Amino acid sequence: MRDKAFIEDRKQKLSELTAGFCDSHLDEEYQQLCEKLIQKMARKRTVPFRSGRLEIWAAAIIYALGQINFLFDHSFEPYASADDICNYFGTSKSTTSQKAKLIRDMFRMTYFDDTFSTAHVRENDPFLNLVMQDGLIMFKDDASQSSEPLTTLQEEEPQRGREYVDKGHALSGEFYNLCDELSDAKRSGRNISAVKKRLKQLIERDPDFFDPYLLLCDLFLDEDNPQEAERLLNTAYERALNLITDTKGNWPDVLEWGWLENRHIIRAILEKAIASWYCGENESALDLLRKVLKSNPGDNVGARNYILAIRMGMSCDEFDTRFDKGGYYDSDLVNWFEANYKNFPDEFEWWEKEMEKYA
Repeated sequence: MRDKAFIEDRKQKLSELTAGFCDSHLDEEYQQLCEKLIQKMARKRTVPFRSGRLEIWAAAIIYALGQINFLFDHSFEPYASADDICNYFGTSKSTTSQKAKLIRDMFRMTYFDDTFSTAHVRENDPFLNLVMQDGLIMFKDDASQSSEPLTTLQEEEPQRGREYVDKGHALSGEFYNLCDELSDAKRSGRNISAVKKRLKQLIERDPDFFDPYLLLCDLFLDEDNPQEAERLLNTAYERALNLITDTKGNWPDVLEWGWLENRHIIRAILEKAIASWYCGENESALDLLRKVLKSNPGDNVGARNYILAIRMGMSCDEFDTRFDKGGYYDSDLVNWFEANYKNFPDEFEWWEKEMEKYA
């Protein structure tokens, strides 16, 4: 009972924090979405906001909802910037964006999300009124004149080849709690050596769970120790390949981000690709990015953007300078991709056709 009361108290305080920001910067609909998300978080077996600064959780909740509802786009109403959120709650953008990503992953939050989209975003879903009939995409009104049964695009299951889905990793909860401790340590200026030690222990206990490798890699880069960071990343990448490839070294046909169990693997491979790009090893980076996109054409991680940038001769630094808005990308990147990808049909024609199955 004491634990239940503790969670209820934190939930109430978290709701008050998000409501305060929504009252001053957003609207009642965002406040309701925040409350819905907080309630879902509270029903998790391990309640995410049980530990950590509530201000960080509040900022991350609004940040996550804003990312899927175009809150950071000036052309949308209401509008708020990432700085508005972080300044209000006294949090850093890097910590807030990382926590927001955790929330989005936890509940599979995406654009045009049925549960967490605003009414305006749902009404403007380009796929809302499309159905599949006899293998053809058409509007519902046109299709309704036929007596043939209809299948919504979301229900249409494309033919799949060999799919890889990883097992669950019991240490993931410990890892996310450790992320909270790291944020608190950085905020208060405490030494993070204890966090690094525990990350190494997580790796020893489960060497095929790759998120601890990646976080530890970031810490080594912060300490100007690129050699150790590279060693960790290479180890994670090689072990990830060993998990997903068959005896002949072939990738799976399907490695979907939609499975939470797969995300640490995709992150490790994507980080290796970006590191290769940063070092000027463009062909190696392209090879990995193409495989990531091919096995997950929904491309939640944005591999297609990196591919296009490399094909257009951009360096990793140039890409980040142009598009990184402090830990997130906004509509500028989307518009840039739409304006340029058709110039490379050899690269994206297959992907465009693949998207027609879902579009």
